[in-house]
Amino acid sequence: MLKSDLILVKDLLNGGFYYNNLHKMEKCCRQETDPSRLVSAYVLGCIFFDLAQVVEANPEKGEIKRLEAKYKHIIGSLLEKISSGASLEDQFKDLTSLIQTNWQIGY
Repeated sequence: MLKSDLILVKDLLNGGFYYNNLHKMEKCCRQETDPSRLVSAYVLGCIFFDLAQVVEANPEKGEIKRLEAKYKHIIGSLLEKISSGASLEDQFKDLTSLIQTNWQIGY
């Protein structure tokens, strides 16, 4: 495999936090097989699943934009660290921030 399934999420992230796109990103995370990326893939997959549920319940464009503003930067940062081969310690910093953000999702 030339490109990790998790790295494909970087491309999909630009497509926005629409229901179908969130499910595509979740699927990519579930298909990740690289052991060094499994923890990140699992957490991201859970986040995308949660976000898809929120968008399904409230599909208004304003809600989608609010979620993108809250999550896109931290997810992008994590994906950049993964693709550049950053240490797991650096990845865990972003994972921790992402989990804390998700606990505050308010649904």
